[in-house]
Amino acid sequence: MSYRRRFSKTIAVHYSGRVSYPPSEDGGTVSYSGTEYEDVVVSINVDTNSFDGSVRQCKGKVDLLTGAVGASEAAQVASIRQSSRKIGKSIISGFFKTVASDISQQIAELRNRIDSTLLHLQATGQRCIEKRQQMSVDYNRLKQRYTQIFDDLDNELRNRIHELDKAVFALKRTGDGNALRALTDDLVGTAAISATESRLLEAQISASMMKKRAMDTIQSAAGFIDRQQANDRALGKTMLAEDGSGVVYVPVCLFEVHNGGGITDHMLFQPDGMQPIDEATLREGFNQLQPNNTPHSEADLARIRECFAREVAMGVQGGTMPRQGTHEARVIEYMNKMFNANIKTC
Repeated sequence: MSYRRRFSKTIAVHYSGRVSYPPSEDGGTVSYSGTEYEDVVVSINVDTNSFDGSVRQCKGKVDLLTGAVGASEAAQVASIRQSSRKIGKSIISGFFKTVASDISQQIAELRNRIDSTLLHLQATGQRCIEKRQQMSVDYNRLKQRYTQIFDDLDNELRNRIHELDKAVFALKRTGDGNALRALTDDLVGTAAISATESRLLEAQISASMMKKRAMDTIQSAAGFIDRQQANDRALGKTMLAEDGSGVVYVPVCLFEVHNGGGITDHMLFQPDGMQPIDEATLREGFNQLQPNNTPHSEADLARIRECFAREVAMGVQGGTMPRQGTHEARVIEYMNKMFNANIKTC
């Protein structure tokens, strides 16, 4: 569509120069300069008829092209939909055929494995049955053999026991025969005499057992009284009869071991139930009693050996000396060797 546009703008024009004037008296030259402003208006007529016609013509062709594109797009969509359905059917059909084929192959493979496993199980079961029968035969054979051996051993043991206590068994057989005869015979006098002798024998046996128990009781009481008197004597020796302060001595044992590299270990032993003793104070007291490791005298060493031998004898088999060649004898021998090798004699 044709249209008109009008533009206006103010333009500034600068001017300058020099003018010569004729001499009135002397004459001369004058300079001038300045700026003039002028409004300029421009009108433009734009003719768009030919462009509008070409645009309308292009629009008609574009509309035709748009329709053709829409028709082709619809046809393409329909073709794609139809093709996709065919492809989907083909894929689904192929997938199920593949799965069915795979399952059929697995079924056939598993069937073959199951058949082979069943055959193996049948063969193994048959071998187990044969092994069981063989083991049953072997067990019965071994049972008969060892039963015969144990029966022979029982008979031999019975014969040896009867041979060792032959008199006792003979007396038992005689007593059983007499008791049986006394019960089966109708002689009243014999039964009365046997009953009287039996009661007398039972009374004598009961009296003997009562005497034995009384003797054991008397011996136990005597032992208790002896131990009580020994404890009273020990308490009488250790207790003071009067009140007062003093020094109480308790047995202690302090070991000092010198290892390689200048390392010294200490081990303290004291009776149970007493108040713990300071190890440093005890070492200081020992150093004051025996300065510079003064050697013991022969009398002290003899008393130490005597006490050690007495403790060893009391500690092995309740204080009785063991027989030579036994385990206790070897233990005592090694203890004496270690004691003699470690005691200080110089």
